[in-house]
Amino acid sequence: MSADKKPDYRSKVPQYNFADSLAEQEAQLAANPMMARFAQSRPIVRSTTSSARRAR
Repeated sequence: MSADKKPDYRSKVPQYNFADSLAEQEAQLAANPMMARFAQSRPIVRSTTSSARRAR
């Protein structure tokens, strides 16, 4: 690596800034792609954890 080129240590995770009012925050979260991905994963997590509980 050359002396003038430094590695990029910035996070690759998307960063979001939200409004100050609750109503605006709720609207922004409803359209947020990370929240949509989280919502899709919830049924999967629920089904795997409930089957683990039944196995006890």
